[in-house]
Amino acid sequence: MTKFNWKNSIKLLIEGILGGLMIAIGMMVLLNAPNKVVGAILFAVGLLTINKFGLGLYTGKIGFVRNGYQLVVALFTLIANTIGCLIMLAYPTNGAVASLQAKMAFSHWELFLKGVVYGILIYICVANKEKPLYTIFAVPAFILCGAEHSIADIALCFAAKDFSFGSFVFIIIIVLGNAVGSLLISLLLQLRDKLSQPKEDQK
Repeated sequence: MTKFNWKNSIKLLIEGILGGLMIAIGMMVLLNAPNKVVGAILFAVGLLTINKFGLGLYTGKIGFVRNGYQLVVALFTLIANTIGCLIMLAYPTNGAVASLQAKMAFSHWELFLKGVVYGILIYICVANKEKPLYTIFAVPAFILCGAEHSIADIALCFAAKDFSFGSFVFIIIIVLGNAVGSLLISLLLQLRDKLSQPKEDQK
């Protein structure tokens, strides 16, 4: 199993910061787009770039966690993604405060479910990263159906300059929802494949 060392840690940090930056850019587009549909479509540029260059994204890693090391990498990537989103503190955006307030108006349970839905969609994107059409369609789908992307929401909090305890709880709920959704579809598909094997292959 791969272990953390300074070289690997720096590599993961760079990939995670760049991954967070790409999602932050996607959020910039979404907040400044002339309408939600255009913003939803163009947001896909961020994820397409992440898949193309193998950048790090918490939501793209968490569904593939199968051991302690992979969990540490996913959480380390979450921190790096947050650093990458810091650009939102300086970039002028429209409607960030109103957008965040509208999201936080939902109950914790509703937010969790919205996070679960995104977790399912991002797993589909990453599992099929060699087929860009999955990302091109899945990204607008998650935005238009109101699902929540934890890294995008971190970028939104920075854009809104909201560092309150309420926004922290909001992010934690989405982070957990993304993890549950991604792991749920991942493990169910894995179980399906195992059950589909001939009995002799399952031994």
